[in-house]
Amino acid sequence: MLPYVSVFFLKAYDLNANDLGFFFLLTFAFRSLVQAYTGNISDIYGRKKVILFSLLGRFLFLALIAGLYYFKAPLFAILSSVALSFIMSAVFQPVTQAAISDHVPEKNFLHGMSIIRVGGNLGWMIG
Repeated sequence: MLPYVSVFFLKAYDLNANDLGFFFLLTFAFRSLVQAYTGNISDIYGRKKVILFSLLGRFLFLALIAGLYYFKAPLFAILSSVALSFIMSAVFQPVTQAAISDHVPEKNFLHGMSIIRVGGNLGWMIG
C-alpha cells in the first residue's frame, strides 16, 4: 500500500516529497514503538482477540480513508487515518508470529515461519 499511497498523495495533493517522507518517518517510528508492545498485550488479552481487533481496526481505518477522500476531507484527517491504519497493521504482525510460535512444535518452527513469510509475500504480489 505504501508506494501507491505516497505517489497518490504527491500527485493528488501536490505535496512536497520531503514533507511526505517526514510524515511517514514519524508514522513508522511510532509504529515501531507500538509493535514492540503488542506481543505483551496479546499475552494479557489473548492472541485471537488482538488479531481480530487489529484486523477490524485496519478495515475501519481503510474504509474511513476512502470516505474522507470521497467527501473531500482535509488532508490532515486523511493522513491521520493513514497513520492509524499503519499502526493497526503493526499490531497484527508480531501477534501472528507469536501465535505461530505457540502452535508449531520447535522442530517445525522454521517451516511455520517460512509459510507465514511466503504467504505474506504472495498476498502483496497478488493483491
